[in-house]
Amino acid sequence: MTEAQDPLPPSPPPAPVTAVSDDRIPPADRQMAMLTHLLALANYVAFPAGLIAVLVLWLVKKDDSPPLDRVGREVLNFNLSMLIYGIVSVILVLVLIGIGLLIALWVFGLVVTIVAAVRANEGHYYRYPLTIRFL
Repeated sequence: MTEAQDPLPPSPPPAPVTAVSDDRIPPADRQMAMLTHLLALANYVAFPAGLIAVLVLWLVKKDDSPPLDRVGREVLNFNLSMLIYGIVSVILVLVLIGIGLLIALWVFGLVVTIVAAVRANEGHYYRYPLTIRFL
């Protein structure tokens, strides 16, 4: 008894890997991306100043540079999320757990904003943790 075996057709060669990377900020945009992150720190001096500064910078630069559009959206989303978390924490002050949350929120926002600015200066996009994506 003989079995007829159908040979499989040869598989096509693998496609060449291209070096296109979407996870890097171009050198020309790195300083502006870092500035976008650092402008958010103005919220610690005068609350709406950082949010307004980032919003204005994003509105001016978003059409000129897709990387700055992406960074600006991320910074705005994070700051809006922090605003919501801050409002909830202020309400929870009445239950006596909001004070600790406010302090933790303040430290968390400061640390991740500085980390994001350093990462942007190195050419990496940074996704803030605990961020609600509005934009």
